[in-house]
Amino acid sequence: MEREDITEHLCTIPVQDARGWLHTIITILKHEDLTRVLVTLWAIGTRRDKLFMRISLSTHCFVKSFMSDLELVKQSAPLGASHQHQNVQEAPWIPPPAGIMKINVDAAISKNSSKASASVVARDSSGMFVGASVVVTEGISNPEIMEAVACRESLALASDLLLQKIRVAYDNITVVRNIRGKGFGSYGHVIQDIKARGDSFTFS
Repeated sequence: MEREDITEHLCTIPVQDARGWLHTIITILKHEDLTRVLVTLWAIGTRRDKLFMRISLSTHCFVKSFMSDLELVKQSAPLGASHQHQNVQEAPWIPPPAGIMKINVDAAISKNSSKASASVVARDSSGMFVGASVVVTEGISNPEIMEAVACRESLALASDLLLQKIRVAYDNITVVRNIRGKGFGSYGHVIQDIKARGDSFTFS
């Protein structure tokens, strides 16, 4: 149901493994087309417990609606926003030592709903993408709790990728102190889980 030019690109990619396939589409597709493909994959993934033939039409309609909403957001951006963004210099990514995998974590709380998300991305010392994971929850409004959840998810990702030596990078100093301390408090169970999982890895 997708545009023919996009599906032709996807069907002709010779790479067999998922990681290489994703790397290829990131390289060859335009930004808008890549967004459509990634949103489609995400939509299918959230419905993977259902029969594909049943969800194909609903997924296609969802992607169209999502892309339309995204375009509206772009159009409603305040004047000068693009220029302001160009003036903001992003902090450079600092690679880990050779042989160690670096996992960056972050969390976000929605202002318009009860949803929150935690995302983690793993890269090797050359900056090569190794894996990523996202957790979306409802009912959590405390950013600090989600930062802790993101840290826990980084260890889950490391376990899935069979990593041993890792460096986890996150910027919430309170969560860091709780992990290094006794870990009591409103999200103490998350901290305790992090400590228990952490015994399986070598941190740098």
